[in-house]
Amino acid sequence: MAGHVSKPRQRRGICAVPRRLGALLLLLLLCHCGPSPQTVPEPATPITKENDTMASQDPWQDVKLNQNNPSSCSPPQPDPHWRGLVINAPKQVKFKKGGIIDEYGAFAAIPLCTFYRFDLPNVPISENYSITAKDLKTGQIFKGDIVDLDPGSALPPPSLPGAAPTPPPRPGSAKGGYMNPNLANFLNIPQESATYEVFMSYRGFNSNKVVIELIKQ
Repeated sequence: MAGHVSKPRQRRGICAVPRRLGALLLLLLLCHCGPSPQTVPEPATPITKENDTMASQDPWQDVKLNQNNPSSCSPPQPDPHWRGLVINAPKQVKFKKGGIIDEYGAFAAIPLCTFYRFDLPNVPISENYSITAKDLKTGQIFKGDIVDLDPGSALPPPSLPGAAPTPPPRPGSAKGGYMNPNLANFLNIPQESATYEVFMSYRGFNSNKVVIELIKQ
């Protein structure tokens, strides 16, 4: 019998251990170096008038004071048969004592956005619109007429010789429109923080009442 040559026995345990150990180390490495958990974002800063440009745009600042045109703050028109006047005003107005905001010396912008409608009179009426403000703390009342701040610019055109007189209005005819008087131009209220109840009057009609808080800065 030929001599039997025995094959060397494979020592599988020695090779298998490093492979298993390497796989385990690779798994541990992946767990350690894998993607980190997502960071929860901090909540966004709430939109406020102090930190948002759009929110800080106060529509009352766009009102053209002492002019006869509507604005986004004007009250809605009542039904066509309604007669009188209705007003809208900001709830708060901030001002600096001693400050002047226009050429007429007003210390603050306090718009009274107004819509009015009245029957046309048979003869012209010289009555002025008036504003009344009551200090809710002291009870003191301030009242003033709305007059032309620049009378020279509002002179009527001269009548042409031989011009026909204006015919009287038809019965039931009415005229309506808008105005935005600045309360500070027509009432001599003190430049102090206060809360006022305000309304307007004309031809025996009183408007609704609004409350305005003035805040001195």
